[in-house]
Amino acid sequence: MKVIAYLWIAFLIAVPAASAQNQELVWAADAEGGAPYTFPDPRNPAKIIGFEVDLANALAARMGRTARFVQNQWDGLVPGLERGEYQVVINGLEITPERAERIHFSTPYFYSTLTMTTRLDDLRIQRAEDLRGHTVGVLKVTFAEKYVRNLGGVTVRSYDSQVQPYIDLDLGRVDAVVMDTPIALYYATGPRVRNLELASARMSFGIGIRKSDDELLQQINAAIDSLRRDGTLRKIYTDWGIYNAATAQTFGDRDPVTNDNAVRYRDYLDAIRTERTFRERLAQ
Repeated sequence: MKVIAYLWIAFLIAVPAASAQNQELVWAADAEGGAPYTFPDPRNPAKIIGFEVDLANALAARMGRTARFVQNQWDGLVPGLERGEYQVVINGLEITPERAERIHFSTPYFYSTLTMTTRLDDLRIQRAEDLRGHTVGVLKVTFAEKYVRNLGGVTVRSYDSQVQPYIDLDLGRVDAVVMDTPIALYYATGPRVRNLELASARMSFGIGIRKSDDELLQQINAAIDSLRRDGTLRKIYTDWGIYNAATAQTFGDRDPVTNDNAVRYRDYLDAIRTERTFRERLAQ
């Protein structure tokens, strides 16, 4: 009888825990990756913001759940998913055949191109083929890295973060930087750089889900479709200034593509300007 009683107590404890987990959407990303995906708020670094934070919250709400963020390093996101440390990965995860062998992908929620950035006074590089014979900065384990390596004849320098490649470009340590276009929008700014979008280099982002979670995959795909149809996804992207023709075309959105009301992007720029001004004052 004591054994039965203990088992019954264990069951009562386990049921609320399982119920609580089902009410959450536990998602992972690397907040060190930078804007505009998932990153610390410049005004309050303890808070994580980004368009994928807004996406995760909207997705969870549409599924009747609450989103809970888990930090993990970029190259550990898929292994952590496979170990069951979280339910999904939402972090600019490009849909590739190699990854699709290991995990499920949701229907794409965003499409992006690549952007090539050079110094304004360096006119040697005018197109992607001109990168041959030069040193180019990219992020590790990304579509951009694979794209540049496939060009051949390029010295590729891979980085863990988004900021350092542009610093090295300014210092002359690399001749160009190739990144996702949203990254270039946020980091390749100022009068000393020149940006060229590589429109033919297109990729799609999907939510990573374990192979065993077929039901969760169906729920997430239904939620993404719902968010697309009612305009929620478009609003998130325009708020952050990243809505583009590739995403609009895939969504079947025939309205003009515009980011005129990019309130979150403008707020980010204001925060960065304030942060720089404060640092400059401290240096005086």
